[in-house]
Amino acid sequence: MIRDNYNSVDGDARISIPKLSLKEGVKPLIIWLIGSAVFGAFFALLAKLVFGEIPPGTVGMMGILAAGMAGASASLWVFIQIRRHGAEYGRQVGWTSSPLSYGRIFSLCAAVFVAERLLQGIYRGLITWLDGWDPESQAVVEALDTAGSDLMMGLGLVATIFIIPVFEEIIFRGHLQTSLVQRFGVWPGVSLAAFIFSLLHFDVSFIVPLFLLGLSFGLIRHVCGSLWPAIGLHMLNNAIATLLLFGMSGS
Repeated sequence: MIRDNYNSVDGDARISIPKLSLKEGVKPLIIWLIGSAVFGAFFALLAKLVFGEIPPGTVGMMGILAAGMAGASASLWVFIQIRRHGAEYGRQVGWTSSPLSYGRIFSLCAAVFVAERLLQGIYRGLITWLDGWDPESQAVVEALDTAGSDLMMGLGLVATIFIIPVFEEIIFRGHLQTSLVQRFGVWPGVSLAAFIFSLLHFDVSFIVPLFLLGLSFGLIRHVCGSLWPAIGLHMLNNAIATLLLFGMSGS
């Protein structure tokens, strides 16, 4: 049985926090989706005004930057809510330290990370065996094709490794997952949040890998009672994926 640490403070001490409604839980997600569209359109318009057209190969990185700006906006809304409602609200959405020891957090993250990597490897091997198509290698090709200039690539990598994991965890595991778990229970809530996380990356070929990632981040957030371990694991995953991308490209 997975222990519920959503409302845990200082070990086993408990505090009474009103449940986060589904309406409240999806608000940051809605802000992020709308913001991504608005910032994406703004960057595209700015490029056309400056260069007369959208520079070839910059669409992918512009999308990452737009998502980062939108995520920052959604996170700002969350911080405003924490400011308005107090520390208890912050603890409920995971913006707090974990009641678990550092050693236990590290052990849990390591176990979940290894299990997730094994499942990813099995899935990748199965797809390659059935179709002769390697989704990870295809991702490298697409990423390099849309990288654009060195500046755009650098900004995109910083956003991918350090910025996007923070806002994605705040949006998906902090608010959305919390409201779903409180409404439907642990496994349905964590799984549904992971599924929505995978769908909203808008890449059908990566739904299963992204679902596994979302599930691992969600379990760590739930068991640890804090977003920080999930954010750290998310950053580690994105950093490894980035290193593999450049390693496979020979850059």
